[in-house]
Amino acid sequence: MGCRFYAERTKDIIGLMRAALYPDKKNHWCEPDDLAQLAAGGYLALIHADGNGIGKRYKDWKEKAKASALDHLGKEARGEAFFHSMRVAVRRALVDALGKTFPAAKATAPKAERRRPYEILMLGGDDLLMICRADRALDFARQYAEELKEYPLADGKGPLDVAIGVAIAQKTYPLHRLHELAESLASSAKRLYRSLRSEKKTSVVDWQVVTQSWFEGVAEARRRGERVTYTLNGKAETLLLTSRPYRVSGDDGLAVLLDAASALGRKDEDRGREKAARSPLRSLRGACERGRLLGEMTFDRLDEDIRKTLGWEGRTLWKDLELNGKSICATRALDVIGIREIARLGRKKDD
Repeated sequence: MGCRFYAERTKDIIGLMRAALYPDKKNHWCEPDDLAQLAAGGYLALIHADGNGIGKRYKDWKEKAKASALDHLGKEARGEAFFHSMRVAVRRALVDALGKTFPAAKATAPKAERRRPYEILMLGGDDLLMICRADRALDFARQYAEELKEYPLADGKGPLDVAIGVAIAQKTYPLHRLHELAESLASSAKRLYRSLRSEKKTSVVDWQVVTQSWFEGVAEARRRGERVTYTLNGKAETLLLTSRPYRVSGDDGLAVLLDAASALGRKDEDRGREKAARSPLRSLRGACERGRLLGEMTFDRLDEDIRKTLGWEGRTLWKDLELNGKSICATRALDVIGIREIARLGRKKDD
């Protein structure tokens, strides 16, 4: 089997779609020999995407068949038509998203710079599992969710929505644990999907960066590191330092955060460096960890255009929310800063 795989003669769906999934010759890519080459000096991302509400949509589709005059074989064919439309949507959206996320390399570039930056590990039904360079992972998640919108399913209820988990770590992190984390993040995203009103249901995403050798789990890590609770004037106050998971599109969705992170990294032509220096942005997290007021004071010292990029609508650092009957304050600013930092993970430190 190994010889057949490397000779590109396998009959699995990835093997059959190899020319579309891996346009190596067309894009001047070289096959990566291992994860280190794929990572190209940075971190890796394992992406797990799973369809939302597929079981219910299929059940509703089958229920309509019961009232029809179709025989047993006809009803089975009707069911298969639903899953066929789903498989076609996933495969077409995947190919389209790969093409938009991973541009072709220059033919004259050194071989090390032409290593293909992703690998498809599993593709079946509404499930997708792939590994890629960390700095392209969230952009791929956005592109994939957007491309799925172009392919409505056979039940006439619109396109496929997915829950995407993106686990980011060093290339030496155990792959099976990274896979578990990606699945856990996809489950976290699904909980957000279930909580959305029907008119706001769309693809959802959650991500986590692991910089240490051990990760205790999404819920526990966020309870310890992303939630701050203290007492002020005899009243408990809770701050959430992350607003993950997010919808992929829409107001304050992943697409908006990616654009904001990109804006932070734009060059200031007059100064010859990025508009948003890293040091004050790193200081913002430390201030937020020490309390709402100090976070606001640090935020207010940033340039106006940076505050507008980082803050919620109205350029505010915090948004008042209610969680399980308790009032809390949440920020998206640290998520935007974290996205900006992903490209630097594992690389030479700079300011």
